[in-house]
Amino acid sequence: MAFSGIIYDMKINPRLKKIILVAIVILVIIAGIILAARFILPKIRSSRQQYIQNILEVADSYVLQGFANSQEPKYYDYAIEQYHNILRLDPKNKAALQRLAGVYTQKKEYEKADKIYRILVSNYPRNGEVQAGMGFHYLIRGMKNEALNRANMAISYDPQNNKGYMLKAFFYEQEGDLPSAIAAYKKAIVNVKTPHGATQNSIIYFGLGRLYTKAGLYFEAVQQFEKVIRIWPKYTDGYLELASFYDRVGLIDKEISVLNSLLSFNKKDARAYALLGLAYLNKNGLEASYAHFKKAKSLGADVKDDFLENLNKAIQKGKEAPEPKKKE
Repeated sequence: MAFSGIIYDMKINPRLKKIILVAIVILVIIAGIILAARFILPKIRSSRQQYIQNILEVADSYVLQGFANSQEPKYYDYAIEQYHNILRLDPKNKAALQRLAGVYTQKKEYEKADKIYRILVSNYPRNGEVQAGMGFHYLIRGMKNEALNRANMAISYDPQNNKGYMLKAFFYEQEGDLPSAIAAYKKAIVNVKTPHGATQNSIIYFGLGRLYTKAGLYFEAVQQFEKVIRIWPKYTDGYLELASFYDRVGLIDKEISVLNSLLSFNKKDARAYALLGLAYLNKNGLEASYAHFKKAKSLGADVKDDFLENLNKAIQKGKEAPEPKKKE
């Protein structure tokens, strides 16, 4: 009878019926929120993180292209756009902030970089990567002592992070202390098999090669440069440095081979054509030398008109010279 009374009351009491319906709706909403929190939101968050990671990788690839092509500004601009896209989604994304600050430093937009580094140091005061990033920023600006302090802080906070050692290598190189710079580079080499780690190591091998060349250790230098282009097959500066090394020691055919390998994937590098012009000039291949120097000039290399004119005259003179008489 009591149960029937309640039903009867519900039928004749619209207010009670409305309260129960609202309660049911609230319970459904709460259940939906719980369901979303447990199953749907993690998937959305994971999808968002993956999307951000994808953008980060695209931006990083632009930075590497800029580095591999002698600080080409357009690649850095592409990267900056992508890092800002990430920060619109996640304003505190540490990786995007760090990389963005680094690119601004490379572009000499120091005030923008300073602003980001202040945020990073405030949020991550004992982070080795952040300290190393600031150190590179100071070193590029000529603030050497501050850079060395940041390198030591980076290593003390995170001894496994190689950026602190790389920073010390750059510092010692600028100070002219080649043995200390070489030792720091060797400590910076990372034992990883990922593409990112391999790229990091190729930059380190490149630095080691330059230092060995400065120190007159040519055999060690060429080993490093060969590692660079083996690990990073489209690293333009790696090929140019190896070609310059071969030119320096008189291995002209090897120099030409390396430069042709470079031009197989980068046909608009003026420096490569200029080095080829010099290589063929050393081999007395005047026509090939003239063609490559002319191409280098068309791409913006500083090749003097009178030099090309004199080279062309030498070619014409060689063509006009009588052939030597054959011995009977």
